[in-house]
Amino acid sequence: MIQFGNIIIEGFCSIPYIELNLGSKGITVIRGATGEGKTTILSALVWGAYGKNLKGKSDVNTWEKYRPKNYNGTKVEIYFGKDGKTHKITRCLKYKGEVNGAKGKDRLIYEIDAVEVSEKDKGEIQALINADLGMSYSLFMNSILFGQGMKRLIQESSSYKKDLFEEIFELEYISKARDIAKGYYTEALREYNEISQKYSSSKEKKQSIQRMLDDLKKQANHVKNDLSSRVKVLEKKLSLLAKAKKENELRETVTYKNHIEQRIQEARDNQKELLNKINDAKKKTRVSLEEFIGVIIKLLKRGDIKNSLKRLMEVKKAFGDIERLQDKCSKLADKISNYRDKLEELRDQEYEANKVQRDIDLTHVEIKKLLSEKRAGVNLGLIKKYKTQLSTLSDKLQSIESEMEEKRAKVDNYKWVMDDPLGNRGIKAFLFESSLDILNETLESYSEVLGFSILFYVDIQGVKKDFNTQIIMDGIEVSYEELSGGQKTLVNIAMAFAMNEVMTKAKGINIAFLDEVFENLSSEYVDLVIGLIRKIYKDKTLYLISHHESLPIPNARVLTVTRERGLSQYH
Repeated sequence: MIQFGNIIIEGFCSIPYIELNLGSKGITVIRGATGEGKTTILSALVWGAYGKNLKGKSDVNTWEKYRPKNYNGTKVEIYFGKDGKTHKITRCLKYKGEVNGAKGKDRLIYEIDAVEVSEKDKGEIQALINADLGMSYSLFMNSILFGQGMKRLIQESSSYKKDLFEEIFELEYISKARDIAKGYYTEALREYNEISQKYSSSKEKKQSIQRMLDDLKKQANHVKNDLSSRVKVLEKKLSLLAKAKKENELRETVTYKNHIEQRIQEARDNQKELLNKINDAKKKTRVSLEEFIGVIIKLLKRGDIKNSLKRLMEVKKAFGDIERLQDKCSKLADKISNYRDKLEELRDQEYEANKVQRDIDLTHVEIKKLLSEKRAGVNLGLIKKYKTQLSTLSDKLQSIESEMEEKRAKVDNYKWVMDDPLGNRGIKAFLFESSLDILNETLESYSEVLGFSILFYVDIQGVKKDFNTQIIMDGIEVSYEELSGGQKTLVNIAMAFAMNEVMTKAKGINIAFLDEVFENLSSEYVDLVIGLIRKIYKDKTLYLISHHESLPIPNARVLTVTRERGLSQYH
């Protein structure tokens, strides 16, 4: 809830000094002839709050010709309440006096409960003021103040309307979220492009090395072909290679021998474990048997035959477990014996295998020598280097490809977030539709007074996503351009009133300023506007600027403005 309080204007345009309470409920009519300085109060309010004039410009230089001899510069102070705290805006221009113990000059000061905010930059302070007021300059000018000669909402561009509605319905957080997502998307895309370039560079390098390796292999094959005649010298030695098959068989035999030895050791370990279990079981059974005998005797003496038999069966089971363990132990002994017989056979084969291996090793020496001769003139070290590099690059490319997939997925995800849920066709479309219903309900409530209806809508699913206004008069849809000057003014007033009501509902701002809204209106239309004012502002704060001597508005306060020696006086 925003509640405006006092505004103190000093040295602004034709106003030497005035203190006005903006928080008084009801209607206040500021009356005076044209040029007396009625609108100057609104100019001072807008400039004090936003640092802009009614045309949206930052300069306000009209005080020069009006300033008296004791002119001390310009200062505007605005008080408003929010969430139980008092806020004060002080804006100065060439102010010679002191503000909060320092020269005013061109300062912008913002205080909350008499504590000055820490932001030093004017832009930062203004952003904080806008946030606390809950509205930007544009929103203020389209919902709180309706002035003569100003471009109205219905005439603004579609993008301007979109931004304004986002603010009033507090949908800007979606745009902010989209901007953040866009930042993430841009960063993810940058990372993807970087890794993609890295991948392309590595791939080109791999291809280059592969070409050089292929060239070296061609050289090696050429040398090998040229020396093919020398192979015949080793034909006899190569005959030994016929034993390669036997070598493999012998190697398998050796491997199998090692396997058999391992199995013997495992069987011995199992046998030892079983013997320990048998001994433990025998000890336990012996003790248990002595206990059982005493128990069984007692049971038999008592005539408890059933339980005595049960106990005897337990003894039988214990002895049966020992027998099973002994049987397993016996089978393991037989297995060990068989393994030992097999091992003996393998030892003879191992000797023969070792002999053949020695012959094969000699053959390998000869072959290696031959290969060395055949590769004379070929840089084998370089071939090896290239192969190593190719292997490393292949692994690197695989890793980069995996990373590229992750980066690509990240890019796609952020793009989806921007284009779908945070885009115009996502959450925003739903919120716009539901939010505009509030505005349209307000406009619809005016139709009884105005004699025509206004519907505001947006084709959010369309290509252009234009914001449109539908005006129905006498059951016929008409465009804004078709209306007369008075009718346009009436439509603009209705839109301004509706925006003000929505601001009250959405942000709790219960005040409005109307500047010469009766200009160029027929008496009939004046009555319609006064009817709306009575309907809307009976429980709100309204400042109505008009040069009309009498308006049929009951219980309205009147502030008269006159001009004396170029300076505005308020009575």
